[in-house]
Amino acid sequence: MPTGGVATGTRAYLPGEAFMPRSSIKTATLPIYLLKERFRSGEAALRRTGMSRDVIPDIGTLYTDSHHPYPPGWLSFFEGTVAPNPKLLNASTGGVLFVEVRGRLFAITFGRGRGLLAKDCWEEGFGLRVTLNSIDAAKIKSIDHKTFEAITRHSRTQTSREGSTEDFGLDIERDLVRAVTGEPKIETLGRRLTGMDSLVVTGKFGLKSVPALLEHTLDRHALDDYKENFGWIDNISEVRDGQRRDELDAKLVARLKRKDVNRLWLSPPDILDWSYVGGFKYKPSEKETHSDLSVADFLESVRDPGALHPGFLRSRRILAVDADGEQFIEEWPVYQCIYCEEDIGSDTYLLSTGKWYRIEKDFANEVNRDIKGLASTRTPLPPYKRTDTDEATYNERVARQSSGALALMDRKIIHHGGKRSSIEFCDLFSSAREIICVKRYEGSSAPLSHLFFQALASAELWRRDAEFRKKVNRLLPRSHKISDSAKVPDATQYPIVFAIVSHQAGPILETLPFFSRLALRNIAKRLALMGYPVSVLKIDRQ
Repeated sequence: MPTGGVATGTRAYLPGEAFMPRSSIKTATLPIYLLKERFRSGEAALRRTGMSRDVIPDIGTLYTDSHHPYPPGWLSFFEGTVAPNPKLLNASTGGVLFVEVRGRLFAITFGRGRGLLAKDCWEEGFGLRVTLNSIDAAKIKSIDHKTFEAITRHSRTQTSREGSTEDFGLDIERDLVRAVTGEPKIETLGRRLTGMDSLVVTGKFGLKSVPALLEHTLDRHALDDYKENFGWIDNISEVRDGQRRDELDAKLVARLKRKDVNRLWLSPPDILDWSYVGGFKYKPSEKETHSDLSVADFLESVRDPGALHPGFLRSRRILAVDADGEQFIEEWPVYQCIYCEEDIGSDTYLLSTGKWYRIEKDFANEVNRDIKGLASTRTPLPPYKRTDTDEATYNERVARQSSGALALMDRKIIHHGGKRSSIEFCDLFSSAREIICVKRYEGSSAPLSHLFFQALASAELWRRDAEFRKKVNRLLPRSHKISDSAKVPDATQYPIVFAIVSHQAGPILETLPFFSRLALRNIAKRLALMGYPVSVLKIDRQ
């Protein structure tokens, strides 16, 4: 071996031997992970042992792995008709370069290298924070986000040219941003950055420039510059760190064991057609059918509540059954049906549809303060009886028994705005001109979010569209008709009432899940801008 060389697993490198002249450096795309502080060596951050190891002088250590060649999956389509051909075989390879900078360890992955890293060894949100601290806020190329509304949507939005968050139609109060791609303001970070947990840099980088690049990303990660244009990004974030999820799961199990149900309940994670649902069972063999989901009933069905653990909650299932209690309509893991809020430090965490989310404390307080300020309704509604099989049955009964005060508008479809566009104005319209929207609440955010957005659509049309008002007027009884449908109505005279059927004890606004409170607050703000008073009414369920 030449003097000054460094021996490795299978090769030797001379100092500077691996470095290419700047003029020949090609554009590279490097996925960079900042490892958690507890990882002090590359070996500790690998999924398994036995990989090839090469020391790169003055840089770090490269671990590589490869698999035996294998036929591509699509070749089975031609089984028996195509002769074996070694040229058609695939061979997957991967590499991870570990580099230490200022006592912190970074991992740069190549090929299938990400799969070589141990689960949860990297810092959450490192790449997103560096990207937001480094890009021009007006030069965003792509945003991946999750939208919390009637149906949670995962979206990647790209524009034909660079733009700001406004150009992407982002709602900063209900969209959880998962990844951002943009152009950095400084050349040392290349020409493009994509940030999520990893930071993906694209630019002319040679191996020799890697340590300086990583030092720069560490500096950018420590900054709070992102708060000027992207401060709202801290409001809601999905918990992806395995240790934190384990900690939250342990707190959840501890609460179940001591039967502490404050801010904890069970609810179906999906929208159900309640005309087909007779109730729920916590075991297929259970004889009793429960009309509602209840933490207390679930714990009674567990032989030894003291032995509860997260794995049990994920494997044990809740069943929705028909009216006879025999046919299973839907089933879900118990864990997916749990809504739970936990406070750790200054943050609130909530479990919803099987995922933990972190809610920034000031943001949560702001949402709660806003919805507590909603007006109280002038029209109380009677309880929801057991004989009311669904909202339609309830609305019909209440309108019939109201002595003419309430006009039934439920299921009176108005075709408007195109051949396939249809909308319900509301469920009940009072003689006091209240636009009442009724929804049975079973704990899930989705139906309520859908209710809020439907009310917003009706309110917008009622205020700005004379033809829509004319169609609504045709459906109203004479006692409730407006005198001039062509005249723009005074929105302040048409209160929007969200009437929510609930069996849960306590004020309705305190028992709604956070994402429902968030959706309500945002819709109420938009309605208020148009002049509509907004109130929330609880309908007790007998």
